[in-house]
Amino acid sequence: MDKYLADFQYHIDLNATIFIAAIGITFLIAIATVGYRSMKALMNPVKALKSE
Repeated sequence: MDKYLADFQYHIDLNATIFIAAIGITFLIAIATVGYRSMKALMNPVKALKSE
């Protein structure tokens, strides 16, 4: 596999920080989304339950 990949003209270095950053960004988006929906439901619980 290394020989196959060595033939490509452009290379990038992959390390753990790229994956950790992607996971962190994903968790931040998830927390923001859940937080927004929770706050929206707290403002008017009757309307939130009606739309469920």
